[in-house]
Amino acid sequence: MKTRILFIAAILFGAVSCQKEQSLKALFTTDKDVYEIQEEVVIQNLSSSKGVEIGMCKWEWNGQTSYQYDLGSISFPEVGEYTIKLTVYAEEGVISPVTYERSISVFNNNEPPVAAFEAPASAVQDAPVQFTDRSTDNTGRIVSWYWNIGGVISTDQNPEVTFISWGDVKVTLTVTDNYGETSTVSKTITVSKSDGHGMQIAWSKAYDTKGYVYWTSPAVTPDGSRVYVSSTGYHLVCFDADGNEKGRYDIGERVPILTITPMPRLRASRTRALLRPWTRRGMCTSPCSSTKSLRAPLRARADSSQ
Repeated sequence: MKTRILFIAAILFGAVSCQKEQSLKALFTTDKDVYEIQEEVVIQNLSSSKGVEIGMCKWEWNGQTSYQYDLGSISFPEVGEYTIKLTVYAEEGVISPVTYERSISVFNNNEPPVAAFEAPASAVQDAPVQFTDRSTDNTGRIVSWYWNIGGVISTDQNPEVTFISWGDVKVTLTVTDNYGETSTVSKTITVSKSDGHGMQIAWSKAYDTKGYVYWTSPAVTPDGSRVYVSSTGYHLVCFDADGNEKGRYDIGERVPILTITPMPRLRASRTRALLRPWTRRGMCTSPCSSTKSLRAPLRARADSSQ
């Protein structure tokens, strides 16, 4: 009896020892524990398995998810404490997944950039003007430039602009560094009129308080002594060269223009008009010689057979 029990125990031990040991281990490292804003966090996956293949790795951090085996590097945009979590799954789910978490700190030692630029204090209309960026950043690097030059927008670092009008122009430059911090500076330059632009406004008049310019343009007489303008107020107003009103006319409400479609024409080579005298009894079958018949109305018909 004792021999039989030992034999059964040996069989059970052999069966257990023939089974492969299966295990998963989730593990990763970061290159350090404290980082600045937007600094790269370098991650190395050290997960391992025994008796089973790793089927998938799931990374979770700051509301984001990735299923790459090697996450590589990530960054964080704000100051704070962050947790990076790794979950390792076995192939075909033969055993339960395992997880590993690691916390890091993010702080901000960055100093904002200082926006600055060079530009001439004055410029001339129609002549190119060069704007030169002189911005600095002691703890980071400037990555973008946004210029507003009198309404002209440019994202070049050193734009060149040609002004088509004259007067005082406000120039504003906003720079942004690699940490997302910005700085803005503004200057005003004076643009003078070029010699090639002698045209000026001689006078201006409000000629219709009940309408507005919609479908017209001024008309000037050949000698330039009269200017005619109209508006949706249905008034045609006449001014002299000095802007004095010389008269106005009610031109009435506009109405749609009637479009007439022409009738189709018959080909002359296929048509011949036959004129024959018309009598009270009908058309003459032969030429009529009477004066009375010749004075009767003539009737024309088209003979399309020829």
